[in-house]
Amino acid sequence: MFILRYIFLPVLVTFFPLSAYSYHLALRDGSSNIGYAYRQDQLHWSIAGPDNTPNVLSELSWKDLKINEVTGYLDAYSCDYFYIKFSGSYGKIFSGENRDSDYWENDREEEFSRSINNAGKGEVFNLSGALGYELPNYIDYFHLTLTGGYAWNVQHLWLFDGMQIIPVEEEIEGLNSSYHASWFGPWVGFSCAYDLNCLWDFFGDFEYHFVEYEGRGHWNLRTDFISDFSQNSTGHGVLFRLGFRYLVIDNLALTLTGEYSDWHADGGRHKVTVDFPAIGPAEIIAHYNGVFWRSFAFSAYLTQVF
Repeated sequence: MFILRYIFLPVLVTFFPLSAYSYHLALRDGSSNIGYAYRQDQLHWSIAGPDNTPNVLSELSWKDLKINEVTGYLDAYSCDYFYIKFSGSYGKIFSGENRDSDYWENDREEEFSRSINNAGKGEVFNLSGALGYELPNYIDYFHLTLTGGYAWNVQHLWLFDGMQIIPVEEEIEGLNSSYHASWFGPWVGFSCAYDLNCLWDFFGDFEYHFVEYEGRGHWNLRTDFISDFSQNSTGHGVLFRLGFRYLVIDNLALTLTGEYSDWHADGGRHKVTVDFPAIGPAEIIAHYNGVFWRSFAFSAYLTQVF
């Protein structure tokens, strides 16, 4: 509570006039939360060949990425029903698998290369800030708040301990490549809550995100790549969250949540500089077919209510 009242809110006062207005009026209620989350992700992207032939030249998938995550958030309502929230998390990937496939023909025909790689390391982090307004309460104990904000989500992924499957089965020595995915942009949504009694309440959130996507990869065994390759696209994402909170004593509660999110960015540009033996360095720009990211997480928080 000290952190929220005397550090976090004065910072918001400086940068957000709406939050400043809420701060000078008294806080009605709010919470500070710190917890642990188990999260599982998958991410998939592909590019086309020159002149879109083949329509899928190279395709990479990370699946079953298992993540231990530290997570927290602060939220508060003012007496005039304005709402603020700030959340963040940081996680370490401890298990996962990657598949890298290349094709000669359209529609994933004539696969000429496939590798299966360990993806069991890396990190993720997420930051989000929101402002909102609680609508008039027409149903007893039910609260509905319109929200909007800005979010930044990052996955730093790896490929190592690889095994070539096509054209021949053999170990890939020295593989230690990385891929950095970043999703950022504004969002709109709503939050709802139902106070079952003095000890229990249930809540849910929905967010619709307008995202810019940036990807950057470093393939350590591709000596012909002069620089890392980059990818750019635009898209959208949705996030659903359900949870409940149980008041253990006075102002200390236990909060449990489940969260699912689905993100897509379609089309865009894939760019890399290649050193060709005959002509030297040249920048190659290919069509980026797109990327999707799906994630679910279960979280447990220790909550201070005020």
